[in-house]
Amino acid sequence: MCIRDSHWRKMKSHYIEEPLPEGAARRKDTIAECHDLQAGYHFTRWEHTCEACWAVHLGVSAEMARRDIKGGRCATAIARAEAFKQARENVQQKFEFLGVGMEDEEGPVPSKRKYLRDLKRKVVMRIETLADTFSPILHILEAKAMDMEKAVAAATKVQKWLSNCPGADDVHDEPEGAKLEAEFMEASNTWQAFADRGTDQGDFIKASDFTDEWFNEEGRTFRTYYVCMAGGSQYPCGTAINSDRWDRYKQDPLATGQRYYCTVCKAKYKTTWGVLCEIGRPEMAMYALATIPPQSIQDAKAMAVQRRFNKATTPQELLALLPTAVPLDRQAFLRQVTYQPGVYRFDVVMFRSLQRFEWNQLYNLVDVNPEMTKAAATKEPPPTRGTPWGMPLQLASQLPLEEV
Repeated sequence: MCIRDSHWRKMKSHYIEEPLPEGAARRKDTIAECHDLQAGYHFTRWEHTCEACWAVHLGVSAEMARRDIKGGRCATAIARAEAFKQARENVQQKFEFLGVGMEDEEGPVPSKRKYLRDLKRKVVMRIETLADTFSPILHILEAKAMDMEKAVAAATKVQKWLSNCPGADDVHDEPEGAKLEAEFMEASNTWQAFADRGTDQGDFIKASDFTDEWFNEEGRTFRTYYVCMAGGSQYPCGTAINSDRWDRYKQDPLATGQRYYCTVCKAKYKTTWGVLCEIGRPEMAMYALATIPPQSIQDAKAMAVQRRFNKATTPQELLALLPTAVPLDRQAFLRQVTYQPGVYRFDVVMFRSLQRFEWNQLYNLVDVNPEMTKAAATKEPPPTRGTPWGMPLQLASQLPLEEV
């Protein structure tokens, strides 16, 4: 057995799933696993292998093993930087959404089937309209775009080091790699939100995610709802739930090691299910799918929440101030579960046909100013341009969604 003492950052990490008794294995990934967790069962653990042993395992030099270790640790952040770079080089000009018209309380009442059919539209939105929609937080996106530019520059340096392997006599290789890795991880995980709250910053950021509403100003709204698709492709749950309504493993919403469970089917939330995005305007709600927001976009949301509720002095006070988002559509695509407030069933067929919204395209709504400082994130949003909704929407089709 190797007895070398080494810092975990210099070691290869292995994610190990622990064998479980039959009953615990059956309860895993459902709310019933909470009793097993409280009883001391560990579903997973980490193992670490030192650089020298990993080199022997791979049959390579210590320098190559070092690059394999650091490359694996930086892979996710490098992928985020590459995705940002790709989005900046490939600007999407049009965005497709499922549009759901708002209820007309004054018009004649048609048949329910025809009424619900006519509410649904395929909406194609131009980038200018999307920029106008996000005008309440464009200054925040500008600040975060600058952070991502720094992350891309740091990623380039790390990738260059990873691709150039020196000889075994290069005494500067290890400290140089450690320095580049540390600089890159700092640049790619910059949190501007609640940076003035000291040691409470992390709890403020956690608290900010307990609202689904990013902004709601002058007829513009943007929300994201966590969804449950447990049950497989044949019988998915098909539920969107307000962030503060998910069942939790721990009572304290700000506790570490938290787990979240669907209030309907009791399955544990999986990030692969992503989120449902809602853009609102007075006469229409628009929906698209998206992955879980990357770190920089999560920070942008937290910054938007801070701008609205900056008077909160504690994370608990912020939690109390956060609004509960109510979807604009509650009959054509989403329907509230009558016995559970904040829980909505959605049409799974429609859900699967929704277009994917690429988060990094939000950065193309702004022009990055290299001289801008982080203080820009605290300034007031710029005045709106032209009409409240800028350039008009293109209604690509008035047909039911399934015929588009």
